[in-house]
Amino acid sequence: MFGKLSKLIHLNISGNPLVSTLDSTFTAFLTDNGLVHLQDLVMVNTSLRTIADNALSVLKQLVSLDIRGNEIEIHGAGLFQGLVNLRMLKTDDFKLCCPFVLPKTSECESPEDELSSCSDLLRLDIFRVFLWVISVLVVVGNAGVLVYAVIKSKETLSSPYRLLVANLAAADFLMGIYMTIIGSADAHFNGVYVVHEAEWRQSGTCITAGFLAFVSSEVSAFIICLITLDRFLKVCFPFKFQLHVGPRSCVVMCCVAWLCGVCLAAVPLIAQLQFYGVSGICLPLPITRHSFSGHGYAFGVFVMMNFVLFVLIGAGQAAIYRVIRASAKAAGSKRQQRDTTIARRLFLVVLTDFCCWFPIGVMGIMAFYGIPIPLQVNALVAVFVMPLNSALNPFLYTLNALGEKWAEEKTDKKAKKILGNLQAEILKLPPSIMEPLMRSYLRSNKAVNIEHFLRSLDDQDVGTATTSV
Repeated sequence: MFGKLSKLIHLNISGNPLVSTLDSTFTAFLTDNGLVHLQDLVMVNTSLRTIADNALSVLKQLVSLDIRGNEIEIHGAGLFQGLVNLRMLKTDDFKLCCPFVLPKTSECESPEDELSSCSDLLRLDIFRVFLWVISVLVVVGNAGVLVYAVIKSKETLSSPYRLLVANLAAADFLMGIYMTIIGSADAHFNGVYVVHEAEWRQSGTCITAGFLAFVSSEVSAFIICLITLDRFLKVCFPFKFQLHVGPRSCVVMCCVAWLCGVCLAAVPLIAQLQFYGVSGICLPLPITRHSFSGHGYAFGVFVMMNFVLFVLIGAGQAAIYRVIRASAKAAGSKRQQRDTTIARRLFLVVLTDFCCWFPIGVMGIMAFYGIPIPLQVNALVAVFVMPLNSALNPFLYTLNALGEKWAEEKTDKKAKKILGNLQAEILKLPPSIMEPLMRSYLRSNKAVNIEHFLRSLDDQDVGTATTSV
């Protein structure tokens, strides 16, 4: 049919599902039918997946090539060799517009990638700097929590809360490893990323990094939910000890959380989906305009399931605050400061969860329904928002509590010194003064809260405080 059209200069075969591969067979088709004078070739939405080197080299007069709407997975560096007159290329893949692939004399229409460029895995310096800063915070903060848990191993194993916090630190530590791997890959491929882009995305290192990030994000969400459950049962039902989470049941729950996280991350590998290698950061968040193998699974886990977990965490923290607030009112003003501290901590927990998962959930739903999202927003979520919880959790659950504990120990030490000085002063008093004082104290019905009184003297030096007592 094409043999009689040797002078054809414009060919549009858009929507033809048979054109999935451009190789020597396609070259023979062009040559045998004399279609070597084409100047404009349009192959939009043809399910094109593979372009072999020199497949189009016989089209010496080709000026314009349109291959949009195709997810080209395999191509070499010489796919445009021989196209000496090519002036315009239209594609959805930014990599085909790179100077390593496309002749410098040609123009190219292609959307920018959210994260990567022709030369770098992370195309902006701010992405690179922020990734390393957060990576250091995540690794150092969570490593510190784990070291403290090992040093205090007896207390950790006997306290369900501390055991849960240690598991949370272990899960978040994996996120730090993932970010370190991505940062190292960016440094390794600096300047030539697009040449090794396919090799990197299909490598075992990339798959391992994505697997670790998946396990980290889901196990972290499960553990935070379990911490909320533990606090909820102990605060809302303080005297129903049968409902409290014990050390053994806590170990079982942690094992189940890790098992669920590993299984969820392993499903794409078992199903042999091209899941973790869909982007340079090796984690397939369902917030981009691109569809990929396992997109529905990623949407179900990262958007739907995590949204349910967030609602449970938020409801649990709200119930805890309500009970604490009610008990604080009953106890009077002495607990007002403690109530404010607890409320602030609970608010920060819910806020960080909200800031991490709410944007991902909203953007996932928008992408699912085809609502366009600016590329910069996708990049910000992938680099800035995703690891936020892992960086802040050590400070919210451990380091903040340790700081308060150290401050309390310092105050107690000072109080003991004041009491020691006071005891020495009392012993100097003659019996004629001591006996009336003791009889007056024993007759009094108002008990003195010595601990609260001593804490109120915390800003005074020891000598002044002793005189005040």
